[in-house]
Amino acid sequence: MERQILDTMPGEIQNQIISELGGFEKLMLRAANKYFRAIIPLTVELLLEAEQSPLAFGKRLYGCYDCLRLRPANCFSDNARMKWRRKNRDTATTRFCIECGLSERGGRKRYQRGQFIAVNGVRHVVCAQCDNYGLAAHQPMDDPLFKLYTASWMKVCETCWELIQKGIEQDQEAQRQKTREARAAILRDRGWLGSDDEVLSISDSILSEYLQYNMDRAYGIHE
Repeated sequence: MERQILDTMPGEIQNQIISELGGFEKLMLRAANKYFRAIIPLTVELLLEAEQSPLAFGKRLYGCYDCLRLRPANCFSDNARMKWRRKNRDTATTRFCIECGLSERGGRKRYQRGQFIAVNGVRHVVCAQCDNYGLAAHQPMDDPLFKLYTASWMKVCETCWELIQKGIEQDQEAQRQKTREARAAILRDRGWLGSDDEVLSISDSILSEYLQYNMDRAYGIHE
């Protein structure tokens, strides 16, 4: 007996078989080829049925009602999968994935620059510096630089925070070198210190103390 596949069967039989399928199975069949994508319409109702199937629950798949796709949980913010947008709620059809939230809709993005987005409990951000979506910078909260640069207007991704931190460290090093050179210049002008090699061999703290000591002597504090 010749083996028949579904897309070679008469249309009436195809329709009868497809009508017996659940939402999840219809989506899988649509993904098979262009023919089934043409005869099985993709609707909000189909996606709702598919995301409520045991298979979708087991694989943690959720519907995005912007792009009408069944997507893994990590494609959505925690807020989009919980509370009033969770499955089996009338408002579930307002759920959208992160990719759609980052895309312009009506000339506006729903996830704005500087906005934090939690995914499986991990904080992500639409970076206030580069405007890209990624992991939010994570530093000890007692770090004064982190407190300064994570104000409500300065929520940054890990990559940008590393660049910011590197730039701050370079600025601080340049300021320390400038201060060192200024102290050494005073010592040399007053004849209290010799060559540049001698300056370089002295640490910042000792150089500062040496300058203070000689200044005190000059004003008669140390006899």
